[in-house]
Amino acid sequence: MVRVTLDEFLRLQKQTEKAYLIMREELKKSSIMFKQIEAYIFPDIKTTGIKGDQRVYQYPIFFAVHINNGELFLDYEILGRISTRLTNELEDVTRVVYMVLSTYDLTHIT
Repeated sequence: MVRVTLDEFLRLQKQTEKAYLIMREELKKSSIMFKQIEAYIFPDIKTTGIKGDQRVYQYPIFFAVHINNGELFLDYEILGRISTRLTNELEDVTRVVYMVLSTYDLTHIT
């Protein structure tokens, strides 16, 4: 088990809230009606990634989008845009993982 300070936990919570707003904005821009968005950053999971020209060891974000009929949303073009925005705009996120029956790493889908 990894211990995280309260400040770190609250920072990750704010990053998750920002991720939700990014996902919601991209879905609405594409006229996708959704029922639910799930987004998680687990404080005890980190991965290596590239930000700018540097290798960093930060958090993956796990997410899923359920559309109105209850099925998972799966449009790779839109998911790729979401992934790019999440890794560019969230300072602590280096990897984007879409949760379905199995997971797909969307970090560099484009």
